[in-house]
Amino acid sequence: MKINNHKLPEHALGGQRQLTSFHFGQQGSGEKIYLQAGLHADELPGMLVLHYLKRLLSQAERRGEIQSEIIIVPLANPVGIAQVLLNSGIGRFDLGSGRNFNRDFPDLAQGVQTRLASWSLTDRVGMRQHVRVAMVEALQDLPASSEVAALRQHLLRLACDADLVLDLHCDDHAILHMYADPAWREPAETLARFLDIGTVLLSQDSGGGSFDEACGLPWHRLAAHYPALKLEPGCMAVTLELRGQQDVSHALASADAERLYHYLQYRGAVKGQSLVIPQREVTLLPFTAG
Repeated sequence: MKINNHKLPEHALGGQRQLTSFHFGQQGSGEKIYLQAGLHADELPGMLVLHYLKRLLSQAERRGEIQSEIIIVPLANPVGIAQVLLNSGIGRFDLGSGRNFNRDFPDLAQGVQTRLASWSLTDRVGMRQHVRVAMVEALQDLPASSEVAALRQHLLRLACDADLVLDLHCDDHAILHMYADPAWREPAETLARFLDIGTVLLSQDSGGGSFDEACGLPWHRLAAHYPALKLEPGCMAVTLELRGQQDVSHALASADAERLYHYLQYRGAVKGQSLVIPQREVTLLPFTAG
């Protein structure tokens, strides 16, 4: 396991925070898979799930079983986790701007279009990799106007060129459910079955620039801008809602981590026995943000 610390701009004179990411496997080997939790820093279930998943992946790594590049960020929001007012954590909204931490992520499509315009677009071979490289370059060119803006850019830089992005959240009070792009309807249903999720809400663009859509939506916008390329979506980005804020326990988290681990085995990211997709009823519903 490789540990990377990404320094954020100073939030106050002499005060600087960092974002930590944990890397398994080799870059360019197999798929790239990215998982994060705690973007809303007052949502603890996902952080504990990734703690247990990191332990499972570390054991698999020692056995030589990692076959893909897997990146885990268990605490995606060091800014929000530090926001405490009257002994209460305020991790959903940035106290400086009042904005939701899971909004206002950069739209990478425009920056990618600028770069693709200088390339020959008649040959579709390798175009997916060209797009991914252009996404990373576009992020590197963006100014970091604040600590939170820099945090968003760091998170996207880790995730935007991934094949699979899982953003772990929870609700106030809820059952397990998830949000996914309709373009990934069947793979999302498979993921839901592995994670014992009964409801999948489908939306391509719910508005607001959420993290998952910042990873997946540029592919649709580029496909519409360059129809001759017949560019297919390149990133399955999903938001997992792990029940409610009070549903935090070692038993729940370790069980959820085991299910995620089995799903990674199913995708071939980790060696393991041939897994059969669990059979359970999954309801897929269209979702429109209100």
